[in-house]
Amino acid sequence: MMNAPATAITAPLAERDSGPDPAGEMIPRTCADAVNIYEAFASGSPVIVTARGDAGFEAHMCFAGESFGTDAAAFLVRHTSGFVLATVPEEVMVRTGLTLMTPGFDRDGGRFCVAVDASAGVTTGISGADRAHTIGLLADPEARTDHFVRPGHVIPIAVGGAFSAARWSIYDSMWSMSLSAGLNGVVATASVVNEMEELDEAFVSALARRLGIRVVDVHDLGVERCNLASVSTALDS
Repeated sequence: MMNAPATAITAPLAERDSGPDPAGEMIPRTCADAVNIYEAFASGSPVIVTARGDAGFEAHMCFAGESFGTDAAAFLVRHTSGFVLATVPEEVMVRTGLTLMTPGFDRDGGRFCVAVDASAGVTTGISGADRAHTIGLLADPEARTDHFVRPGHVIPIAVGGAFSAARWSIYDSMWSMSLSAGLNGVVATASVVNEMEELDEAFVSALARRLGIRVVDVHDLGVERCNLASVSTALDS
């Protein structure tokens, strides 16, 4: 029997009633080391991942797919663009029959797979509960091709393999964080946006402080190609 996705967030996510941040003050990068990342992903807590690339500064809120339930989905949609993706390593793509829309190695859009919904346990597929169920199913090691219908409302994005070898992206960093927690690399994520002006660190810091969640920059983890997979072994020793 396949594992049922979590239906509640396992760490407190209530917004904090705190005063305004001093201008320019950055929150401590409390998730900048691998141990804290392991704990956040293993507990079902959200993390904001930031990076600077050719497109400038970007930030994405993410949850481990295994613990992505209805409450987490609502929280993710509320505090981001609402365009929810799920990172999928090659093994998951093969096992669940995911296919790329328009393959390409020079841009993130070239990693997008045909959108899917779970074939059972959902209604329209677009609600937070339905998308949480679909992403939880992608993270389930027993899920197979016939457990999904296409097209749907969750867009998987390929990580690892030839894609990360050709161009490491922020999505590959999320995948690596998942592996560090002993999970399978499926991460629910959506981009953080500033509707008033260009996104910057000050905005992300203020948001994270208000929500009480961790921020990690991929460069803090070892420039771009971070390898955290040994963390869970170290923690068990």
